[in-house]
Amino acid sequence: MKRKILKVNPFDSSQRLDKFLATKLDISRSAAKKFIAGNFPAKVDGRIRSAHYCVESGATVEVFFPDKVKRKNVEVAASQVRYETIYRDSEIAVINKPPGLVVHPAPSVRQATLLAALETEYDTPRLVHRLDKDTSGVIVAALNDTVAAALQKQFKDRNVSKIYNAVAEGSIREDYGEISVPVKRAARDRTKMKVGWVRARKSVTRFKVIERFESAVFVEAYPLTGRTHQIRVHLAYYGHPILGDSKYASSGTSAPRQLLHARSIAFTHPGTKEKVQFSAPLPDDFTYMLKNLRIAKKK
Repeated sequence: MKRKILKVNPFDSSQRLDKFLATKLDISRSAAKKFIAGNFPAKVDGRIRSAHYCVESGATVEVFFPDKVKRKNVEVAASQVRYETIYRDSEIAVINKPPGLVVHPAPSVRQATLLAALETEYDTPRLVHRLDKDTSGVIVAALNDTVAAALQKQFKDRNVSKIYNAVAEGSIREDYGEISVPVKRAARDRTKMKVGWVRARKSVTRFKVIERFESAVFVEAYPLTGRTHQIRVHLAYYGHPILGDSKYASSGTSAPRQLLHARSIAFTHPGTKEKVQFSAPLPDDFTYMLKNLRIAKKK
């Protein structure tokens, strides 16, 4: 039997124990339930818990499972994952994530992830925030649990500043604006988020129009909160979904992927206590689309 100790981060808070283990161990949910109900039951902070128990941020989960476990995913060598390291020291690594790369493992993910790739290079990397698969740009990894906890607290306290670039459909009238509507998970499709007011979480996104085209706008977005799919949901609710967003754009895809890029992030370095900022340039597919939009505008 193998013994695994897992720390619950803020992004996994309030998940059922069986779902949490399925995601972290890359196994099916039914297999996770068997482990929990087996001869070596799972423990949360030292206490035996059932499958439906909801784990909370900061908790420690201990689980035993067989040496040979049937994985749900089809593994791809993590060493094949390509990414750019913007900055690294003994405590953090800042990555420029390419579009199409999944960040965290999950039962439904059938490809190598950024986290798996980082684990081949660092001993205990911890990704302290998330980017969607088709969103490119800056993402930060802590290289030990102490630094991870310090960075996650900055995110929780909203002391992290992020700037995104996006190309949105249509013509936004205002040069500046703020979208402040709550966001929650959609009931019929759990992979989607939606605007809602019952059991929804406060969500605020500010934006600035950088450039206008015939049927699209190039914008900067400043998320003041960090909800799942927040910028995508807010712009779609505002009537200007992100170009190429197959999940939230009603007109279908008109770009190879959603044109959303995490351009920069600023926070206090947990080690040096200094304010740091890191940026990533627009990727080629994004600049190519902007070029075509500018050409079409001149015609």
